[in-house]
Amino acid sequence: MLLSDIGRVIQKTDFLHATTIDSTTSESNTSVTKKNLLTYAYGINLRYGSIRYSFFIESFSTYENIIKPIIVNGVDTGNDIESVEKIIILSYGGDLKLSNSVMLSYGIRTVVDKNLNFRGMVPIAAVTCLMK
Repeated sequence: MLLSDIGRVIQKTDFLHATTIDSTTSESNTSVTKKNLLTYAYGINLRYGSIRYSFFIESFSTYENIIKPIIVNGVDTGNDIESVEKIIILSYGGDLKLSNSVMLSYGIRTVVDKNLNFRGMVPIAAVTCLMK
């Protein structure tokens, strides 16, 4: 049995747009600001198994700073806002050794938001031929 944890910080650069309209001339002026955005993530993983099989379950939580456009009545206003999005990833799966030379790996990654609403699922399967 193995219990492990992970932490990660990612820095990225994006641009924040702001549009202002002069009330007297009705001219628009767009300014662009360079922003350094940080993404924080942490998780925990539990594995159990033997030579013939292994299973795992893990949970990974991400806090991502993102820049989103401000949309009013379906129209982009030309302005952006910086916000934080929390995503939770739950994964489970394992490995099964079918013979001395063939191994089946499988897993499912489920993505939910901070309110535990389902946002997507990715099934993964692979067959590996082990050479001697």
